Amino acid sequence: MSSISLLFSPQSALLIFLLLLVYISYTIYQAFFGPLSKLPGPLIAKFTNFWRIKNAASGNAPANFQDLHRKYGTVVRTGPNHVSISDPAMIPSSFYDVFTPKNAGKSYPSIFTLQSQDAHRQLKAGIAQKYSLSSLLSLEPMVDNVTRNFMSTLHERASSGTRLDLGEWVQFYAFDVIGAITFTGTFGFIDKGCDERGILRGLDGGLIYGAVVGQVPGWHEWLMGSSFLQETVMKIPVLAAGNPVPIVVQMIKDALASNAKDGAESTREDFITFMRKQNEKDPERMSEDVMINHMFVNLLAGSDTTAISLRSIFYLLMKNPCVYAKLQAEIDAADSKGLLSPIITYSEGQEHVPYLANVIKESLRLHPAVALPLERIVPTSSPLQTQSHTIPAGAVVGINAWVVHYDKNVFGQDARVFRPERWSEENGERLKMMERSFFAFGHGSRSCVGKNISLMEMGKFVPQFLREFEISWDGDEDGWKVDNTWFAKQSGVFVRYRSRERKAVFA
Repeated sequence: MSSISLLFSPQSALLIFLLLLVYISYTIYQAFFGPLSKLPGPLIAKFTNFWRIKNAASGNAPANFQDLHRKYGTVVRTGPNHVSISDPAMIPSSFYDVFTPKNAGKSYPSIFTLQSQDAHRQLKAGIAQKYSLSSLLSLEPMVDNVTRNFMSTLHERASSGTRLDLGEWVQFYAFDVIGAITFTGTFGFIDKGCDERGILRGLDGGLIYGAVVGQVPGWHEWLMGSSFLQETVMKIPVLAAGNPVPIVVQMIKDALASNAKDGAESTREDFITFMRKQNEKDPERMSEDVMINHMFVNLLAGSDTTAISLRSIFYLLMKNPCVYAKLQAEIDAADSKGLLSPIITYSEGQEHVPYLANVIKESLRLHPAVALPLERIVPTSSPLQTQSHTIPAGAVVGINAWVVHYDKNVFGQDARVFRPERWSEENGERLKMMERSFFAFGHGSRSCVGKNISLMEMGKFVPQFLREFEISWDGDEDGWKVDNTWFAKQSGVFVRYRSRERKAVFA
């Protein structure tokens, strides 16, 4: 009997029927009698991940999750094995595999994508001290060089009421800063005033793919996780040109080669020099692949999130003139007393412009960078117990910052209002609850490793920019446009800007 005849034989048909029957029976059992069966949620979520896929592709995930929890409560089933939780106190996934960069057939799992706690802990241990705030402050001179270049470039372009895509320019700034502190070089975005190599466009495509395919991670190995498919796609010029990974890999390898020539005598303080010295001490723990992993996290994740946060700060200031005026007055008062350097230091901003920290935090509360839930797999050692349900080991649980940040029980009845004062008015248990519910950088051992980089950039750039320039909204009357994929990325942040009389001294 030929193989084709065997495939269509009655025995094969019976086997396929039995397999389908087992699958359908198992799906029905899990939907109505399994450990998650009592959880509320969309009916379709009991059977399939369709709701998650549709939600991720909709471009409106934050609002969808808010509506979901408003309708079903604090614990909601969003898929056959997925649960969304809106109470941070309840939380101690293979979703992240799709964000593992791959180039020339090699995968680069990073701090962000590793699921194993032991592997994550080991990878993070070799670099964690470099992300501490005290260590990062030694990199301020590198950030200052980029800031100085940004301000002088905009002053040269400025006339009375010049129109500027501020959203685009703060991304140029964030990218060039991350390049400067990673390997003492920039991408040249500020100098060119454009995304010449299409790196930013390529990243946007990756975010869409990651958001949608991440809902069913098993698809990834058959799609862009497949070396064969990726190599095939990269042979198509249009698609290859939109892939930023080879460009960034080459930049990293060039930087590693350049750094190796400098040798142990180098006095540079950037990340690559730190990692090179760690490599000399322990080449197994800090191998070249590990160095590439860490630099990928810096370059491809750190810039987007900081740019989103900077857009939020300036947009909300322009839309709330009283807050803008209050912050501006505080900056000008400190400046008039000679308390601020030509390029404002992080510590000066923290000490002499205290309202700034509240503005930053409130902006990140109202517009957290990540649009989808931060997911984790419930460990076998400790099933998750909520107030009304037990979530078993192996289930995937997640918290969406867009849900907890708008919780009126935590942030008050005006939770949807931009009011930075809330962070200084509250104290005691109320403030602790607000802090515990602040998820802009995640939480716990898996919180964003680059948090201090972003805070340092914002803490320096915002007061510097507002001291140098006056801005007013010049975008659509309806406001900015937000494209929710993995990140809640804004566009259309157009402003009119002009140089203010007081300028920093560019020396």
